[in-house]
Amino acid sequence: MSSKIITLLTDFGMRDYYVSAMKGVIASICPECRVIDITHDVPKFDIARASLILWAAYRYFPRGTIHVVVVDPGVGTERKAIAIRTKNYYFIGPNNGVLTLAAVNDGISEVRVIENRAVMAKKISYTFHGRDIFAPTAAHIASGFSFENLGRKLIENELCSSPITIPYKERTGKYIKLKAIYIDDFGNIALSIEFEDLVRILNINIGNSITIKPLCKDTSYTAKVARTFAEVLKGELALYENSYGLAELGVFMGNASQNLKVKEGEDLCIEM
Repeated sequence: MSSKIITLLTDFGMRDYYVSAMKGVIASICPECRVIDITHDVPKFDIARASLILWAAYRYFPRGTIHVVVVDPGVGTERKAIAIRTKNYYFIGPNNGVLTLAAVNDGISEVRVIENRAVMAKKISYTFHGRDIFAPTAAHIASGFSFENLGRKLIENELCSSPITIPYKERTGKYIKLKAIYIDDFGNIALSIEFEDLVRILNINIGNSITIKPLCKDTSYTAKVARTFAEVLKGELALYENSYGLAELGVFMGNASQNLKVKEGEDLCIEM
């Protein structure tokens, strides 16, 4: 199933040599591989953010793509290096939950602990498994190395759960409570439920208005259900389906996060 496409998603940034070292390792093992950067600007150590970005992006790559994720605050400890084979893809990275949301979404076939030294660097740094374990493993799989030979099977309950749950929803009286799981650079607030699911639960349609109440705050806001930002007036709040299927709050030509004073991880309630 493996293809010659490898993606990289890290919290390394582009200031240092880390990303280029991983690409160099991949090119040395599999020169014909194409390496695509998903992003290297994940906030440092933010497993939840990386998990959501991977979940949003992975499905747009060709079948057999190998997704490598290195957001790994536990590097060098007893946490396992793992490879996951799903219905359509491979996911490689630390067993800290960063791979789980996307892998479960695609349908996990098998999980292996990366133990075979044949797919690793000769010398392994305690602090850079991205270069010495994850990148070479991905390159070897792309070159035809047997997935079954990576190492032992990971027992199902050993796979760390994702720090993000989709859908996350809770009914509290006349409200449904959701979580702000991602805020992009525009200040748009992605919620912890798919838009179609929320529309069904609330029995709402395009053009309807709903009441939003950030938890632990006294102020309520009105949002118009729309298909896109420009269907509301400048400065107005809209609820719409974002580009990866989640319900999202945005302000046309404005910043919803600032207007609602909501941060990632906080709860919001929508009146039913």
